[in-house]
Amino acid sequence: MVDITDQRRTEPSLNQGQIATCHFFDYSPFAMFRSKLNGSEIINANEKFLELFGLTREEVIGKPFLAHYADPTQRSSILCTVNEEGRIVDAEVQFIHKNGEVRDCLASVTVFRDEGVLEGILLDVTEKKRTEAALLKTVALYRDFVEGTSDLVTQVDATGRFLFVNRNAEKYFGWSPAECVGKFAFDFVHPDDRQKTSSAFQEWVSSGTESVTFENRQLSRTGEVYDMLWTVNLCYEDDKLKQINSIARDVTIQRRLLNEQVKNQKLESLGVLAGGIAHDFNNIMTGIMGSIALARMSLDSHERLSALLAQAEGACLRATNLSNQLLTFAKGNRPVKKMVTPKELVESAISLALKGARTRSVINCDDEVWDLEADEGLMVQVLCNIMINASQAMLGEGVISIALDNVVLEKNNEQSLPPGPYVRFSFADTGCGISKDSLRRVFDPYYTTKATGSGLGLASAYSIVCKHDGHIGVDSEEGVGTTCTVLLPASSCKGHTEHGLVPRTTPAKRLDGPILVVDDEEIIRNLATETLRKLGYEVQACSSGEQAIALYHAAMTAEASFAVVVMDLTIPGGMGGGEAARRILELDPAAVLVVSSGYSNDPILADYARFGFSAVLPKPYSPADLEEVLAELTQASSLD
Repeated sequence: MVDITDQRRTEPSLNQGQIATCHFFDYSPFAMFRSKLNGSEIINANEKFLELFGLTREEVIGKPFLAHYADPTQRSSILCTVNEEGRIVDAEVQFIHKNGEVRDCLASVTVFRDEGVLEGILLDVTEKKRTEAALLKTVALYRDFVEGTSDLVTQVDATGRFLFVNRNAEKYFGWSPAECVGKFAFDFVHPDDRQKTSSAFQEWVSSGTESVTFENRQLSRTGEVYDMLWTVNLCYEDDKLKQINSIARDVTIQRRLLNEQVKNQKLESLGVLAGGIAHDFNNIMTGIMGSIALARMSLDSHERLSALLAQAEGACLRATNLSNQLLTFAKGNRPVKKMVTPKELVESAISLALKGARTRSVINCDDEVWDLEADEGLMVQVLCNIMINASQAMLGEGVISIALDNVVLEKNNEQSLPPGPYVRFSFADTGCGISKDSLRRVFDPYYTTKATGSGLGLASAYSIVCKHDGHIGVDSEEGVGTTCTVLLPASSCKGHTEHGLVPRTTPAKRLDGPILVVDDEEIIRNLATETLRKLGYEVQACSSGEQAIALYHAAMTAEASFAVVVMDLTIPGGMGGGEAARRILELDPAAVLVVSSGYSNDPILADYARFGFSAVLPKPYSPADLEEVLAELTQASSLD
């Protein structure tokens, strides 16, 4: 007989433990299973396991587990580890759901050799892995955006120190992103903009501003200055500033183009004013110079008076030169273009600008520099002004280094010129240089740092170059020197064309009749009348184009046509010379017409022959100038 009292006492507690274990197995939130040691047959599985695979209990119990692996080799690896180590924890494995969907799981398996079984827990992490993958994709997307953009992206803490900068920091700050972290953002603001930026920042914080745009200049470690347009987002926590996220766009070129546009508009406005003043001034000077010249002609032997009048006439000529410089700003002072050689332009300018000076020049010219279509006289004036400035900067000594070469500009170039072939002129001196403040104003009319300067040299050069569809720029460093660069379209570019009247084909008359003078200024009409009468011509004068047409028609009717008509091109409030010339040529295709003006916004003066005129007489003119034009017309008529 065997005493089993103790066994009977422990059986209830064992049964209770088994019940608890079974309860945990069946209702666990994890997929649990029990299989034979080799995994060939599933002995038991809970509801979560059946749910994981989408199977019924009949489809699982007694069936091999191998069929559920997406990759059978994973089973072999897990079994190998379990057999060697007795367990495996959180092994990544993929199983196949009944619908064919692959599920990602973490498998933890323990071997119970005494019982000859394996027990395992499967944690479904499919959704977690999908979320992680989506998050990684989002992070990569933002990383690619932040590092791939051409903008500067920054994150600054509440004290103003960088927490993050993207790779563009190297361009705009001169430091690598890693070197920038921890540095003060305000240290990279241009000194002239720091106070403005700091004040704006304090105002944003005090007012609780969350988003704002702002513009300032950044100063790189290398000395480069960039105009930056900032979009700033301020982040707060419990009403206290936490950090600042910003994106900055480089608008340096846009600001430069805007400044260029403003400068052009200023010069254009000045051009209108200068043209009007020059027109009236040249009319007045024509009367003064003509009267002086006639007075000198009337003096027989009074040398003292003649000398004084000569001085007065010389002063008038100097005033006329000043007026002509003003005219370079006017719309109507268009260049008369022809094919020219760049090197010859430079050599002509050198002979004029450096004559008698100790300053020398050295020309470095490419062998095949392209030709230009340009107004030779105006371009020589431009180059002279540049070289005179260079010589004065070196106190009349030193060497001006001149370079000529070909360049091809691409679209959206820094000079805002149309793409294509250009000839580049560079003039470098080793003079005193120009301060940054003065450099911004070198092309402003009447701005000069020289006691004897007029301030019109570079201003007129700028205007002339623009009218040639080119660009002029100046780079300078104080104490080092200055380089002035001019870009002009090569001859392969389209030249300037205008639609006008068809050139005459009928030979001009001989100068054997009266002359008609058309001008709205009485003093000029009187001057021309007296001059022509002294030359032996009969003269009639009128003040408008309408009167000129009527007089010409009457003379033709009387068979006493005018030999020459001298016509003012611009007549305020009346028909000007251009329209009157067209109407007269309709009456008489052989009419001899001379165009005269102190200023015009019309291309007629630059290309008078295409508009039916035989000669041009720019104001102010002297009696000798008028006589010379008539002599040329007489010579041309005798050759017909």
